[in-house]
Amino acid sequence: MLYRVAGKYFAVVGPDVRAILGRIGRFDRFVVEEDDARGENLDGRGEDFESCAENPEANPACDPVMTMFTGCDIAPLPAETLYGIEVEGVRSVLERYDGGHQFRMFRSSGAGTGTEFIFRKPLDDGRIVAGPIADPAMFHFGLWMAFNMALAPLRITAVHSSTIVYRQRAVLFLGESGVGKSTHTRLWLNNVEGSWLLNDDSPFIAAGPEGCFAHGSPWSGKTPCYNDVLVPIAAVVRLSQAPRNRLYRLSPVEAFGALYPSVPPAFGYDPQFTDHACRLISDVIETVPLYRLECLPEPSAARLVCDEIFHRQ
Repeated sequence: MLYRVAGKYFAVVGPDVRAILGRIGRFDRFVVEEDDARGENLDGRGEDFESCAENPEANPACDPVMTMFTGCDIAPLPAETLYGIEVEGVRSVLERYDGGHQFRMFRSSGAGTGTEFIFRKPLDDGRIVAGPIADPAMFHFGLWMAFNMALAPLRITAVHSSTIVYRQRAVLFLGESGVGKSTHTRLWLNNVEGSWLLNDDSPFIAAGPEGCFAHGSPWSGKTPCYNDVLVPIAAVVRLSQAPRNRLYRLSPVEAFGALYPSVPPAFGYDPQFTDHACRLISDVIETVPLYRLECLPEPSAARLVCDEIFHRQ
């Protein structure tokens, strides 16, 4: 199947891929259907759409940033571990082998501690070979990781944030898990008329000649908010809990420190991905104001930010 997220195409090839992605996230909203592709002149040279979607590597005009082939019989290669994290008993590991990167996910204890999902991405190659989909949730996260790796050179990345839209412009709220990002954006929804939620966990941001944009995605954490929309970014705000509300704009150095922790953390352990992330963040800082909000979980905090960014009287 062919999908479009953050304005970029990617393909996933393998048994029952569309059904699996439909169950674990609203990927159906991001499917590139035949009529859509023809309307956008996706192939550009008259290639058959079905061939393009099912065999994109044979049709360069489709131009997906990556094609993941699932269900392949692959075993882990000897590799250097760059980064590992464990969440709810599942360990994810990014590794580097001679010629590319390898990503593995497995149960850290109990039955079935062997690798349950794996993919390999050669350097400078969008063709990704992945193992069978034994656990749809692992595949969901693995696909997010692979897509981020493919987008990094294009100045596009996911950002851990809850993102609100008001007056056709987006405000990204950053912070550690549990700090209150979703709580704060709910305050907007309940108290700022006309605001709506773009994504509650992992929107993508992009920088280019026309400015910086936030894109909805099929990855939205526990909140079902899957919008295939792109919106200019008005501001980025890093949250912290406090006994009173205080909002202040950050210097460029402070702004970098506020945004960097919210890009995919594995990128900080590989020089290539670190460089891409730093260049994107620099572009954002040049064009978008970044703030720190010390706040209470009260409507007044949402109104404070809205008044400052959108110059409400």
